[in-house]
Amino acid sequence: MALPLVLVLLVIMVLLGTALWQYSLSELKQVVIAEDQARAYYVARAGAESLARHIRLNPSVIDDILNETNETLSGIVTMETENLGEAGDMSVSIKRLDEEKLEVTGIGVTNGIQQTVTIVLELKEFPAPDAVVVTTGTQHVDFHQNMTVEGSIIAGGEITLPNSYDTSTYTATPEFQFPEDYFKRVVVPDGPYDHVEEGILKITKHMVPYEIPNGQIYEMDKLIVEGDGILRFYAEPGSTTILVVTNLDLKNKSIIEIEGTGTVQIYIREVASMDTPKIVFPGGAQLHFYLAEGCEVVLNGNVQFNGLFYGPYGTSVKMGSNTSVTGAMIVEQLSGMGGNNKIGAAGTALTYYAGFGDLDFLPIVNMLYWKP
Repeated sequence: MALPLVLVLLVIMVLLGTALWQYSLSELKQVVIAEDQARAYYVARAGAESLARHIRLNPSVIDDILNETNETLSGIVTMETENLGEAGDMSVSIKRLDEEKLEVTGIGVTNGIQQTVTIVLELKEFPAPDAVVVTTGTQHVDFHQNMTVEGSIIAGGEITLPNSYDTSTYTATPEFQFPEDYFKRVVVPDGPYDHVEEGILKITKHMVPYEIPNGQIYEMDKLIVEGDGILRFYAEPGSTTILVVTNLDLKNKSIIEIEGTGTVQIYIREVASMDTPKIVFPGGAQLHFYLAEGCEVVLNGNVQFNGLFYGPYGTSVKMGSNTSVTGAMIVEQLSGMGGNNKIGAAGTALTYYAGFGDLDFLPIVNMLYWKP
């Protein structure tokens, strides 16, 4: 009687073991499938988000991207997501839904399992600011009693105005928030340069004028122009002459001349100090100072010219006394206002400079929603 009972128990144990084994295998397969689905989903999402981010930071390339092949788009995204190859295969695509919307799709495949993620981007036009002074930071902007601004002021923080100011030439727009990455970031030309000056270059009145030819790109480490020393640029109509300098020091009575009616761009990598320089260009040229992120500029005494200071991110400009800037500014911080200062003049708002093509105010691209 014991033998049949043992056999029955053995059969039951074998059946239960087989069932548990099959159940475990099924659960393992489900776990593997779920893991592959998750991997494929996040690969797809990474691809879609990377391309969407690229478009948001570079809206000027939208038309070019719409004409690219899916393989090329995937290559663009892969450069920003180096580890995607370990998680699965990825492809991305983009199409225009209408004039104001783009659809970015990412496809991820892991062990034969495919997942798709779609993001809809919204394009918005944002006009160039009609202002003379723009501070993109959130710090307090305090204008002293003798500060004069001919035009509007736009700031991300509180603006303190003098007790008496001429409302016909001076208006303020406090706590104005620009969309994220509205302004183009300053990209310093990184060669090849037509000429490089290493070390310290000092220009004095005893030297012949130091000349930068038309359309050339010069790179310098530290440039000092002392009293009556002359730095001369040549800029023919429709051309751009460029100077890239790490440290610029324009001392009292230094002279900056521009021959022609073209554009001169001076890129400051780190520091610029201007103390009563004489800046002249009778031909009507354009002079633009581009400030790299982290750049600091100090202006003292009659810095007067028709030009532009452009450094919307990580820059600061400090104005001492008796400083007159005929032009416009886009900087993160504007501080240290001394007495008898003046910024701007009729017709020198930022919209004026945008018309020259050097300032390219971009459409804003927002992530509108995830499409199920």
